[in-house]
Amino acid sequence: MADTPQTTLSRGVLFVATGPLYIKLAERAAQTFRDVMPDLPLDLMTDGKDPVNESLFDEVRIGPGEGGARARLKWMQLTRFERTLHVDCDVTLLVDISDVFALLDKFDLAVAHDQSRNAVGNSEPQEAGIPDAFPQFNCGVICYRNTPEVLGFLAEWRRLYLERGDPRDQPTFRLLAWQSDLRIGVLPAEYNLMNLQLLYAWAAEHAAPRLLHTPRLHRKLKLDGHLHTDIDDLLGAPMAEKVRRLMKAREINLNRRPIWRRKRWRMIRQLKAEKAAQQD
Repeated sequence: MADTPQTTLSRGVLFVATGPLYIKLAERAAQTFRDVMPDLPLDLMTDGKDPVNESLFDEVRIGPGEGGARARLKWMQLTRFERTLHVDCDVTLLVDISDVFALLDKFDLAVAHDQSRNAVGNSEPQEAGIPDAFPQFNCGVICYRNTPEVLGFLAEWRRLYLERGDPRDQPTFRLLAWQSDLRIGVLPAEYNLMNLQLLYAWAAEHAAPRLLHTPRLHRKLKLDGHLHTDIDDLLGAPMAEKVRRLMKAREINLNRRPIWRRKRWRMIRQLKAEKAAQQD
């Protein structure tokens, strides 16, 4: 384990975990990244109190003090990557998501809307006069640039979180995002899919999940010590098969779309020409 960052790299993933339960979840999440994006650097920041399977990470660093959400808000600022994808420990990567880093060519950070936007507390802070059309973001998947402006935003997020004493960090993130001049890119739901019920409604033309983010992972681990190994175990075989079909359909559609469109317009022009010839 390292106490200080080493070489600065262009991009990578940062996990933050303290306590044996979250260490296990971070190891599981890291394995899903290794399976899909084996060359992407993975870092873990922890308090050093519990053993870690360091073979899953490129660097395991001991963060300075604190724990829980406080640790995340502080340790995110200590990334060694120029472009960082910070993810919660209860995620499952399904496909390559290198494209999230490309968003940082245009934006300072990228984050998805919270999918429980009508839940109690998810419209806070109300006193700031923020319109409902600017909802809370889910802070479990954040891609951000390592710049003074962004690091300053993260430092202010931590300061305001501690000042307000709210155990949730998303209301303060929403407030600062509303007040900030940072350019914020919004990730679609499939890059941070928490509402798994969406999978029942999605067809091939709607969306395909790319990263699952589900608290059922740590609820199950707390309940009986079971750690879901794959999406069949996590979602059940029927839903896991649908997820695979959606991902396959996206791959096929992306490859066929330009050809299909050209063929369609050629067919339309041909039919119009034949109809015009018949009228003559």
